[in-house]
This record gives sequence, C-alpha cells and structure tokens, in this order.
Amino acid sequence: MGILNLAQVNGKTNERIPNLKKVEVIGNDGSSFVKIKGDHIDIPPHTRIIKFWLTSLNKMERVEYRIDGTDDKWEVVSGGYVQLPYLRPGNYSVELRSSNGFGEVSEAMVVKLHVAAPWYASTLAWIFYVVLFGSGIYVAYRAIMIKAKKKQDEIRMVEERRLKEEMDQFKLNSLQKELGDKDSKIMSITMLSIQNNTFLKKIKDSILKIDASESPVVKQQMARIAKEIEHQLNDSSSWDSFAENFNHTFDGFFDRLLERHPKLTNSDLRLCAYIRMNLTTKEIAMLRNVSPSSIEMAKYRLRKKLELPESVALPNYLSEIGIGKRKISE
Repeated sequence: MGILNLAQVNGKTNERIPNLKKVEVIGNDGSSFVKIKGDHIDIPPHTRIIKFWLTSLNKMERVEYRIDGTDDKWEVVSGGYVQLPYLRPGNYSVELRSSNGFGEVSEAMVVKLHVAAPWYASTLAWIFYVVLFGSGIYVAYRAIMIKAKKKQDEIRMVEERRLKEEMDQFKLNSLQKELGDKDSKIMSITMLSIQNNTFLKKIKDSILKIDASESPVVKQQMARIAKEIEHQLNDSSSWDSFAENFNHTFDGFFDRLLERHPKLTNSDLRLCAYIRMNLTTKEIAMLRNVSPSSIEMAKYRLRKKLELPESVALPNYLSEIGIGKRKISE
C-alpha cells in the first residue's frame, strides 16, 4: 500500500510558500546584503554569487526554484538557502516553491531580479561608446577631407604657379623678341650709317687726292664737293630721330641715364648709345667722323663725368642702365 495524502485527494496542499528572509551577494568587494523591495531586488554589478536566505522550513520540506528564461527545470535545494548560478547583467524572474518530496508543492513565489551591469557596460556607457565612436569617425573623416583638400589646394597652387610661370616666360620671350627686333632694326640703321659714312669718307679722300692744279674751276668744284661731303659726315640732324627710337627701344635709356647724371651733353648721350650698342671704337669714330683716338679720349672724359671706379667697365655700367624696368603686363 502507498501512503495516501488526503490533501492531494481533496485538491489541497499543506506546503507553505517559501518566505524570503534576506538576499546575500558575493562579489569582488566581498559579501553584503541587498535590500528587498517587495518582489523586486536590485543586484549590484560584479556579483558572482547570489544567495536567497529563507525562513525555517520543516525537516521534510525542500525548496525548488527555477529561473525564467534560462531553464524550465525545477532545481531542488536544501539547507535554508538557495544559491543561484552566475547571472549575466539583465532582468530575471526567479520562482520559488516548497515541496515535501511526495509530489506536494506550494504555490510559487516570484522574485524579480535586476542584475546591474558594470559602469563600462551600462546603457549610458554604450551610448557614450557610440557617441565617441561616431565622433571618432567624424573627426577622422574631417581630418581625411581636410588633408585631401589641402593636397588638392597644393596641387592647384603648383599648377597655377606653373601656368603663371609659363605665361610669364611666354610674355618675357615675346618682349625680348620685340626688343630684339627693335634692337636689330636700330643696329641695322646704325650699320648702314657707318657704311654710308665710310663710303662718303672714301669719296672725300679720293677727291682730295686728285690733282686739279691746272684747272682752277675743277679745283673749286672739287673743294665744294668735299665740303658738302664733310658737312654730310658731320650732320647731326638725324640724331633726334635716332635718339627717340633708341630711348623707346631701350625703355627710357636716356631718361634713366640723365636721372643719374643730369650734366651729360647730347654728345655724351650719343657716345653712350653707341657704347650700349656694343659698337667698336673704330665704328663709333666712323659715325662721328673723327679719329679713333678722339673716341678713346671721349670715353675717358665720359668715365670721369659718370664717376665710375676703375673696377667698373663702362659698357657693363651702360648695359645695366639699358636693362630697363619694363613690367610684363599681367
């Protein structure tokens, strides 16, 4: 015969509902007790062990528990307390009931647990991590964009500088070609004048060598022709036109020269122009219808007026003045 449990037969149970007396938590900082708020208990972070201390039960009574969401199987314990397995941070429902071992169980008591996460794993911490990560991505993106823009600006500036240099070089070459053409034109005119004067001088010398003593009329005509040739050789009427063209071609050469040395005469300016054109002493003498020694003396006097030291060559000094200050138009 089996043991007949009248309570089961009548649909009733005499088992008492477990009464939770206190909750002990054991963690990194040792053991402590937490406050019970009705059926709700807050478990601090870093808790490894949770113990439910119950009121004294009968010797025949045992306690069963199960944790909702982890395992539906009821675990049986004894000894006056229930030790829960390690629980990760989150919310749990723990059901507790008493049993006499004969199939009689009490109504279940439900205890709600909230296992707190450590500060670095809390919701606020995760929000902070997300914000920090997003800020890091934004800062990195901004840094990359700034670096890329800076690189693009550098490339653009280099390209603009290269184009400007090429344009300036093109304009400079054009200007130099223009000045070279004008310089060549003046040089051609000057050399033509030298050839013309040379030819006239030869004619004059040939006329003077002719013996016309037997014919006073021929002698008189020859003297008149020689005088006209001499007048043509000494004619400076074309100088004004030459000086204007030369001054324009060399960008105000005479203006800058007179600005430095206002006491120079037209004869000095004419000599300076011929020296600036790199004419030889003999060529200058032919243009001036004088001897080469006279030109050398004129150069000596010109150096004195310009107050040049012996270390400075006259042609170099005049070339430096002849460079000009013309600006390449933008």
